[in-house]
Amino acid sequence: MSAALTQSATRTLTQSEIALLDLFVTKARYIWTREARDPPYSPSGEQRAFRKTFSYPSDKGAPSHVTLLVAGDDYFAMYVNGVLVQPADTHHKWDQILAFDVPLPVVQPNSTSSVDDANLVIGFRGVNLKDFAGIAVAAQVEYESAAAPDVFYTGSDQSWLGEKLFQEQWEQPSFNRNGRQQAGGATWDPAVVYSQDARREGNVRMVREEVMVFDRLPSNAAVSSGPRMDSASSSPRSLVGLSKGEFAGLYVGSLVLVAVISALVSWFITKRKVRVVRVRRKATGDLNLQSAGIYQPPTLPGMKVYDRQSRSDTPASSG
Repeated sequence: MSAALTQSATRTLTQSEIALLDLFVTKARYIWTREARDPPYSPSGEQRAFRKTFSYPSDKGAPSHVTLLVAGDDYFAMYVNGVLVQPADTHHKWDQILAFDVPLPVVQPNSTSSVDDANLVIGFRGVNLKDFAGIAVAAQVEYESAAAPDVFYTGSDQSWLGEKLFQEQWEQPSFNRNGRQQAGGATWDPAVVYSQDARREGNVRMVREEVMVFDRLPSNAAVSSGPRMDSASSSPRSLVGLSKGEFAGLYVGSLVLVAVISALVSWFITKRKVRVVRVRRKATGDLNLQSAGIYQPPTLPGMKVYDRQSRSDTPASSG
């Protein structure tokens, strides 16, 4: 089983995080992928993937942790640098803001590990149950040097990317979104940013003003990999994401299966007809067979069965 970060504690918001919460409420916007329907509506029972890459400034030194404020409609899974932080929680309330304190780097580095220490990659898999769909995020990156933190949020620019069809490893820092062989023609375009008034009825709020604190993974931990999904299903793999060879094999296999089923059905029907003929022959002893499995009844509808016999049996009149 792939590793994920473990929550070790909860704590109250710091002053800078209170300011981040205010920014989230006043400036952060919901984002989603472009759909056939006008925002903020999306097909029910579908999910989308989102990526944000933030490059650390070279003059601030190593990052220490990132605080993330997130609201998801209806629920979401969250990854930081390819590691699962928040599993998809079907009990999540769309109007609640959750806060996460994630260490950076998320995996303890060692002499043999290759860690991307220049970028922060945040991934979300958002699931929509009905109608309104969106993810809203505000993030604050802090540094070991005590330099001023960096803040970014959804809707501030077009650096948040979204996709309906997403492949294995989509949440990993090494994922190449410009690769030639993207499943179903995935393009990872900038996410659609909702306007300020595109909100669901009711206020999004932080029910408990506390932050979930997570521990760093050991260097030998296996990094979690997000599932490969299509736009219309929660199934880990879809026909849309199949390669040409896989699709051809599936198509040929389907034809063979249909042929076998048709042959079995035909054999069963023929056997049943022959059996019916034999049973009826035993019962009547007078069947006029025209061809195998088909018979002609001795009389036709409307024909008097005993008319001819009754006339032949009538004694001739005397005189």
